[in-house]
Amino acid sequence: MNSASAPAPKRASGAIGVLGTISLVLAVFAPIMGISGAISYSKGLSLTEHSVTATAEVVAVELRTTGTKYRHRYYFTTVSFPVAAGSSVTTELPRTSDEPDYSSGDRVDVAYDSTNPETATLAGDVRFATADGIVKLILGSVSAVAVLVMVLVIRHLFRRDRRAA
Repeated sequence: MNSASAPAPKRASGAIGVLGTISLVLAVFAPIMGISGAISYSKGLSLTEHSVTATAEVVAVELRTTGTKYRHRYYFTTVSFPVAAGSSVTTELPRTSDEPDYSSGDRVDVAYDSTNPETATLAGDVRFATADGIVKLILGSVSAVAVLVMVLVIRHLFRRDRRAA
């Protein structure tokens, strides 16, 4: 038989390269999301457990655009309010993509964490305080599992290529 007629074994190097790149990106993304999620969840949980309401004055509402290719518009609101200790706290509320119905000088009700008054949100949004952290924790966990699966697939492809050679 002529060896030229036999098909060459398929190499998975292209797939390995793509999976390897995706794995590296997710390997960086997973712990960042996990840590960020844990911090957000912890702050939200503390805000939920130690919530105190106050009337705050809106100091500023600022529109910021983020991203380079896909532009995202977010509104950041800075408020100032009295705390139980008699002092005043100025802090930034969580960003929103919806234009707020208040402006500088207006008064709004806020809920703040009595153990850390810089952690505050609009009074009606306390129930959502932990949601951001939960979403980030889920994304981080899913990314970590995806990295594990990709590493196992890459390992399988390497072994298959070695056996075929």
